[in-house]
Amino acid sequence: MLSSINDDIQASGALESASHKVRFPKVELGLSNLSGDVLFRSLVAHQVKSIILTRACAREFQDSSGDLLLASSLQASLSAKDDSLKASSAATSDLLAEVEVLRSHKSNVISDLSALEEKIRERKASLEKEKLFNEHLLSRLSKASQLKISSVDNSFAKSLALCDLVKELFQALGAKYDEVPANASLEVLGEWLRLNLAGDGYPNQGILI
Repeated sequence: MLSSINDDIQASGALESASHKVRFPKVELGLSNLSGDVLFRSLVAHQVKSIILTRACAREFQDSSGDLLLASSLQASLSAKDDSLKASSAATSDLLAEVEVLRSHKSNVISDLSALEEKIRERKASLEKEKLFNEHLLSRLSKASQLKISSVDNSFAKSLALCDLVKELFQALGAKYDEVPANASLEVLGEWLRLNLAGDGYPNQGILI
């Protein structure tokens, strides 16, 4: 804009030079007929108008310059806001990505927790079965101990019942044992019980009561 004003000033200089060469006879005649006082006031009025116009032009130029400065300031502020918005957008994108990662981890943790809870339930059920099985074995062992003690009276029926109970315990434990011979005598039953209960000479080492 300053360049444009400089161009206008240069152009006005050329016009001013040309104006000095232009003559207006009627105007000159009219001015010569005016008194000095009237001519002075006319010149003063002309100068005042010129000053007013000059000040108006100066204000317009200043306002225009102010507008340019304001526009430049607003543009800089807008650029800064745009950069801040881009940074905020990037930060938001990063946060959203972190949220998705956390959600994925949460899903994995929930899945692992569900699997762990299922294993715990299975383990509890297995422990409950083992507990019931151990209670069953303890009751059988207790009964076997009682039968062993009472078998000292050489009761064949009690010895045979004790043999059956010992075989049942072997089966529950998954251990191997020798079958009781058919029509076995009381002495054979006693020897079978001694070997299997004490484990003498047998690979499965018997059941100690």
